[in-house]
Amino acid sequence: MGIRVGIDIGGTFTDLIAVVEESGDSIIVKTPSTPFNPAIGFMDALEKSEIDPEKIVDIVHGTTVGTNAILERKGSKVGLLCTEGFRDVLEIRRLWREHLFGNWWERPESLVERRLRRGVRERIDYKGNVVIPLDEEQVKETVEFFKAEGVNSYAVSLLYSFINPKHEQRIKEIIKEIHPDAFITISSEVLPEIREYERTSTTVISAMLKPVMSTYVDDVERKIFDFGAKNAVLRIMNSNGGLMTPQAVSENAVGTFMSGPAGGLTAAQFMGKLIKSENIITFDMGGTSTDVGIIYDKEPLFTMEQDLEWNIPVRSPMLDIKSIGAGGGSIAWIDSGGALQVGPQSSGAEPGPVCYDHGGTEPTVTDANLILGRIDPNYFLGGTVKLNYDKAAKALTDLGKHFKWNALETANAIYKISLSNMALLLREMTINRGYDPRDFTLMSFGGAGGLYAADLARELDIPKVCVPMSAGVYSAIGGLMADLKYDYVRSYYKAIDDLELKGLEAICEDLGEQARLQLKNDRINTQSYFEYFLDLRYIGESFELTIPLNFTKLTEQDIENTISLFHKEHSRLYGFNRPIEPVELVSVRLRLTANRPKPPVKKFEKKSNTLDALKGYRDAYFGESQDLIKTPIYARDLLGYGGKINGPAVIEEIESTTVVFPGQTAFVDEYGNIIIELR
Repeated sequence: MGIRVGIDIGGTFTDLIAVVEESGDSIIVKTPSTPFNPAIGFMDALEKSEIDPEKIVDIVHGTTVGTNAILERKGSKVGLLCTEGFRDVLEIRRLWREHLFGNWWERPESLVERRLRRGVRERIDYKGNVVIPLDEEQVKETVEFFKAEGVNSYAVSLLYSFINPKHEQRIKEIIKEIHPDAFITISSEVLPEIREYERTSTTVISAMLKPVMSTYVDDVERKIFDFGAKNAVLRIMNSNGGLMTPQAVSENAVGTFMSGPAGGLTAAQFMGKLIKSENIITFDMGGTSTDVGIIYDKEPLFTMEQDLEWNIPVRSPMLDIKSIGAGGGSIAWIDSGGALQVGPQSSGAEPGPVCYDHGGTEPTVTDANLILGRIDPNYFLGGTVKLNYDKAAKALTDLGKHFKWNALETANAIYKISLSNMALLLREMTINRGYDPRDFTLMSFGGAGGLYAADLARELDIPKVCVPMSAGVYSAIGGLMADLKYDYVRSYYKAIDDLELKGLEAICEDLGEQARLQLKNDRINTQSYFEYFLDLRYIGESFELTIPLNFTKLTEQDIENTISLFHKEHSRLYGFNRPIEPVELVSVRLRLTANRPKPPVKKFEKKSNTLDALKGYRDAYFGESQDLIKTPIYARDLLGYGGKINGPAVIEEIESTTVVFPGQTAFVDEYGNIIIELR
């Protein structure tokens, strides 16, 4: 029997789940992350699992290694070659300000300092014609300069290279000749579409990620082999919710930008189909951050662009997930105006919250929940970590002196502020985009998600909460549920009235040929399917919507159907549409999905008696009164299908805790999910 392993590395913990293919039996490990070298935490989790390495057939890994390196500006030293006269595109950006009238605001620094951005003489026009030939001698001089400056990764982004990549490809050849051991990223391979700033920014970010991720993945592969898992195939979570091969990571590292959070959304989609919840808000609260995504009509929402920092875009198909610095390790502090704030700074894995007793001195969200009685100091991570209640209480008391609060009052204030921060994020992802939270199920996971989910649902009038089994390692589970996915794009700038069916057919066929070649190169022979999309907008608009193009053999009617969908989506998203206005096509997209077998999902036996799962009672504070409430504590692994629990109650498992608030009722469904209904 083979074993499939999912490993997700977060800012605080590294999560592992190992599933036996035939039986569905699983092993779960949660161990502190090692930010200084994430591969150590990766291997710690594998070793602590005590599984036979020779039985491992598959390892899926979600990671934020690359993203953290860019955010901390610890990526590789990059040199940018661009069309002469356009070296300052990274500085000019879009001329937007985060705070329009804030004179104090300073925009984030450029990804590449000016002296490492060099223009080269060349020019290709918008039709792909060479107007000025490439000055190869200038290119050679520039590469020699970059090499002498210690550049080890090159980014090449020329005007209109998405139409004619000839000059970029030649520059790539020259770099290989002069600096053969360097990493090279050209925009026509990373993002062959219109918009020079977005294309340049994405190419540079990919160039910064490529050495970091290639080195990291090589290190992990080597460690896996040395561990004895010689038959294991490593896959990396892609930002689009699919999987990437190690080779794909080295070719298009920007695909790992949202690798970490993508797994949870993928697992939620899978579970949503089983429990027949078509609309889901995913709520993933870990030790460092909270990530929120949307599944609508059974499909996750995608975005083509995310900002690394303000106005520094990464443009690539990815799951639409938003994050804030609100996790168990988020630090509570007092700002210059004397107000209490929570996050975004985090205590991380080391020193961690004060209650970890590893030297932390600043109170965190975890410390607050411990004092509120919602976390058992003797059962954190199944009892493997003992929490210091007294130190947490002292830290909260010291912080609360400013407001004349005791430890309990300070803890409740920290809880309420963090709850409010997360509620704002959920409103941004739903109401601000035209979705009504009352039409959704809130699916909560991550080690800290269950502490807040039911209260958060009450705040937004969400009717139902689902906390799946093994919620604390759900992003790792998502990797095992994911398929292989590849995305392709081609700019095709045409007014729909001028669109030629044969031209669109040719582009679709060309993208399909790229996808088929990818399957062949990666030796993938499982069932696969293609999905086409059109990027559309009204003429005169600046940004487009990505709309499915469904067809068997492309016809004019298929295009008309897509335009109709565009009008409907525009109305839903912006509150209006203009069907009489002309529409233009900007790009054509293809998503290739190659199916992978999913691990079996166990069903629970019918067991309505919950007394067997009752561990005891603990005083907990819920804010509804000024008194602590004697609260029953249940062991989740002893709850069966049909078990019903009235709030207040706390349900504990090794890697997470779920709180049922007063007036709420929870029950366990056939898949072991805790369902809390608020109506």
